[in-house]
Amino acid sequence: MALHRFLTILLCIVLVVLSWGCLPKKTLPPDVARPVETAPSLLRRAELAWQSRNYAESARLYEQLAWEPREGLDARSLPLIRQRMVQSQLQVENFDQAAGSLHRWAELDPSIQDQWFWHDSLVRALLGRGRETKAFDHLTRVMQQSDASWELRYSAGVRQMELYAQEKMFASMAEVLSVMFAMAPDARTRAELEGMAMHTAKGLSEKELQFLVRDYISEEQWSFPYSVFYWEQQRRVAARDARAWPDVRDTLQRLLQRGEWADSAPLSLELQELQKSHGLPGRCLGLVLPLDGPLAETGWKVLRGAEAARSTLFLEGKEIRLEIVNAHSSDLVQSIRNLDPQCALIGGPVQREAWERIHEAGLHRDRAFFTFLPSLKESQEGRDAWRFFSAPEDQVRSLAELTVRVLGILSSGVLYPEDRFGRHMTELFTREMENQGGVVRKIQGYAPRDHGTWGGMVASLLGVQPQQRRGRAEDVKLPEPGFQALFIPDGLTQAEMLLPQLFYYDEQRLLILGPELWSQTWSKRADQIEEQYFRLAVMPGAWWPENTSHEARTLIRFAEDSGVTADFWMALGYDFVRWAASLGRDVAVGDRGLVNALVAQARDFQWSMAPLRWNAQGIAQQDLYLFQPARAGSTGLDILDPEALRARLERIRALHPR
Repeated sequence: MALHRFLTILLCIVLVVLSWGCLPKKTLPPDVARPVETAPSLLRRAELAWQSRNYAESARLYEQLAWEPREGLDARSLPLIRQRMVQSQLQVENFDQAAGSLHRWAELDPSIQDQWFWHDSLVRALLGRGRETKAFDHLTRVMQQSDASWELRYSAGVRQMELYAQEKMFASMAEVLSVMFAMAPDARTRAELEGMAMHTAKGLSEKELQFLVRDYISEEQWSFPYSVFYWEQQRRVAARDARAWPDVRDTLQRLLQRGEWADSAPLSLELQELQKSHGLPGRCLGLVLPLDGPLAETGWKVLRGAEAARSTLFLEGKEIRLEIVNAHSSDLVQSIRNLDPQCALIGGPVQREAWERIHEAGLHRDRAFFTFLPSLKESQEGRDAWRFFSAPEDQVRSLAELTVRVLGILSSGVLYPEDRFGRHMTELFTREMENQGGVVRKIQGYAPRDHGTWGGMVASLLGVQPQQRRGRAEDVKLPEPGFQALFIPDGLTQAEMLLPQLFYYDEQRLLILGPELWSQTWSKRADQIEEQYFRLAVMPGAWWPENTSHEARTLIRFAEDSGVTADFWMALGYDFVRWAASLGRDVAVGDRGLVNALVAQARDFQWSMAPLRWNAQGIAQQDLYLFQPARAGSTGLDILDPEALRARLERIRALHPR
């Protein structure tokens, strides 16, 4: 039974196999070429990949369309195709391929290099390949390409600035801004750069901003973009510490006035908002001046100059409050004690006796006195007080420098009155001549009140016998005096009597050096002076009425409007108030070394009179002007022309040989 079933199954299998062999065989169709995809179809697929952010696929598809002409593809679509191809390659970080595509694009169409997209993409490719230096160099070339459009150069500069900021290279970032500002074609563009710089400054951390302020503000605080960084740094100072607001406001005012701004309106508005928040501070300054007594005229002149400065500063938005003490009053000491404690800085006094009373009372310990005195005598300058005034040393230094360094005259003589002033000035002049490399070969004194002996003293100075002169005897040989310059430390009236004595002894060739007393008196007596005796005379002075500086002209106009004539004393008050207002408020501190450091750094100031400066020890020095009698036909004094003086000396020496 089992065998029968097995045979039945086997027979069925054989029949099935045999039936397959009898079926007709099917044949496969021949291979048919797959149709080429059209350009519009490729473009549609590329756009779908792009929109779905499948950048690997969009890069592949756009590349098939980018280089060869395709039927059905509008040539005007090629720039967009190539742009998206490069963008896709950059998205998938295929930087080598992107750089190659950009260069191939530029070869086919050089005008593409006029577009910022091409340059920006190349920079991205270079950075992606680790070629940072090449990327920065490329941006620099584009920015400096004078025949390129400003838009292209501007974009390159902005990109370079952004990259420097990312790398924390803030000095380089600031330099790029500075270059862009200088290249900008108009004020509107510069204003845009100012706005960009302000936005950048506000985004800097405290440390980053402080770096720029610390290393660059001291020398370039008025120039863009450092003025912007300084502005932001000062704004933050006021935000942190309300006590700093008065100084911050003064600084912001100076930045507005002196900064290189294309459009200062946004900063003015910001300052107004800050003033609403913090208020308008007033700065207190004290003045100790003689308002009655023999020096009252001087005191009132200084005060008029101070009021002129206060008015000028008010127009600049700076509120100055002046508290005045009459130095001639009997209650001088108590009046100073009653001053507002905020009046930490005091100008004056003019009289030595008033200063001695102040010093004896110890008032100098609580306030910083800048005296209008030529010296402090027993008081120590730079510790007990300071000078806002020239010293005798300034006079002799200016004369000795002219004599030795400018004119090359190495030997000089001195004809001096035998009094304290004459001896002191002779000592200073002798020392300064030696410091400059010259020498004083002859010193001759005379009795100040014994005019009858002066002729003999002049003869002794010149090495001739009294009454000996050439006169009409041209063959008489007079000795050389042994020096070519003569210093006469006495008043102008005395000089008018001494100089004719030189002419009497046929000595007309000497360079005549006078003290500041001469220039102070000259203008009052110019029409009475016999100028022939002073044609080789030089004298120092701190006030130059013909000074064309903005500050001097402003003071002179103020004086004219007030019906008075500006002079040194007005200039002294004018400059003191403006200079004091420019300092910080913490002047009267216990550590006088801090005050010395403060005044030593206060060099960026525009003077109406001869400029003052202080060294690290607080010692003042004034760079005095040098004057000569005005040219023939006019009165007064002219500022010295060294070359004209040299020529005049040579001409007179040739005319009058010994």
